[in-house]
Amino acid sequence: MARAWWLVFPMAKRLALIGNQAFSVVNFRGSLLKDLSERGVACFALAPGYTDATRSAVRELGATPIDLTLSRTGMDPFRDISAYREILTHIAKVQPDITLGYTPKPAILGTLAAKKAGVPKRFAMIEGLGWAFGTGGTLMEEVKRKVARGVSVALYKKALAVADNVFFLNETDVKDFEGLDLLRPGQAILLGGIGVDLNYWTRQRPKPATPTFIMMARIIRDKGVYDFVAAAQQLRRENINARFILLGDLDRHPGAVLRSELQAWVEDGVLEWPGHVEPRSWLEESSIFVLPSFYREGVPRSIQEAMAMEMPIITSTVPGCRDTVEEGVNGFLVPPRNPQALAAAMRQLAERPDMVAEMGRNSRRMAQQRFDDKCSNRRVIDVLDL
Repeated sequence: MARAWWLVFPMAKRLALIGNQAFSVVNFRGSLLKDLSERGVACFALAPGYTDATRSAVRELGATPIDLTLSRTGMDPFRDISAYREILTHIAKVQPDITLGYTPKPAILGTLAAKKAGVPKRFAMIEGLGWAFGTGGTLMEEVKRKVARGVSVALYKKALAVADNVFFLNETDVKDFEGLDLLRPGQAILLGGIGVDLNYWTRQRPKPATPTFIMMARIIRDKGVYDFVAAAQQLRRENINARFILLGDLDRHPGAVLRSELQAWVEDGVLEWPGHVEPRSWLEESSIFVLPSFYREGVPRSIQEAMAMEMPIITSTVPGCRDTVEEGVNGFLVPPRNPQALAAAMRQLAERPDMVAEMGRNSRRMAQQRFDDKCSNRRVIDVLDL
């Protein structure tokens, strides 16, 4: 059996990328791994949920997949301690020069484990603040959020104290962390989005003649799924000829939409639900992208993909989402949890194909200026000093 090349060439720099899903390693960090591998960096991708397909995809990117049992959600201290020890064991074995943990648990547990293992350089990436830092909901939900937020802040404070730099995707998150005294001066690096492959995410055929609204997200309440459905129902009552598509899989999040609800919406003709599928072909079939999220986003990757595909964007005024839209230029911003305002914005675009075309062109131009993954990768690699 051939020896691993980083053992043959022991002087190569080693990086351990720590994520919360193997799927996200391939789809959201694939181009970064590829760029690093092409620079001669030995990359190890630690994440839970590897399949034969994702394991093969990571290897094709030039990296080594390593399975974790990390739970993406929840606050079970025993499971998280076990995950921390598992990460520590892998890091001690791989002996990387650098670690980069992204999403909350990998950023926290991975950075702490890297410090314990003596990794020279440690980085974290904050891709939005998530459910714990959101607002609204029932009294019980607010109590749960407050507890989760308190725990998160305490853990972030401990982990980020030993991180060299912390990458952020939007300025609001930086200010929030600074206000919580979680960052040192100069520690935050503002990326403004992880970017997308503009050659892959490009429209190959004209938009459909029928206004087609598509939402692509985790199917949970905080992403605004119920608002999208309510707006679609309103437009159908007004006899507006349009299609409504929801892409995404069922989720284990406490606020997950039930399968029975989705099936009822499909059976009633409110929307189409292909499930968790390859999105590019569905974006090709659509003309307008909708994400009425009230989740604390980073800068949603789905919006960046839709912008690259020349689509107007209707999204909410929450941090991260609002960073993608110039009002009236490439789309509309609506208040979160306001299906009436959402329906009004959707109605306007359904009735104005000329506006859809112009806003779509503006979205593509903005994506080229702000969301090119090659530019984002270069910034990350420069900070990592690789």
